[in-house]
Amino acid sequence: MSGTPQELTFTIKVLPKGAKSSEQVLLESYAGMHGLDLTKSSQIQGVGTCKLVAYKPRSTKLPWIVENEKGKRYKLETVTVLSYFKAV
Repeated sequence: MSGTPQELTFTIKVLPKGAKSSEQVLLESYAGMHGLDLTKSSQIQGVGTCKLVAYKPRSTKLPWIVENEKGKRYKLETVTVLSYFKAV
């Protein structure tokens, strides 16, 4: 939502059922390049059991986002993600 005191502008994004978001497509692309398994859950010390949920290419130091079972998100570096989510 954006606007001025006289006018408001709303943007609505709609995904058809079964379609992937641009965030999901980006994650799958980068996970494929690094040989990561997106179906894998890993136990990370201090965080808990996590799954990869996003990749932020503009973040050079901590581009990977994981989410634990409580819904809390954490940023991780590529070296850490490779050690926990590498496909076997």
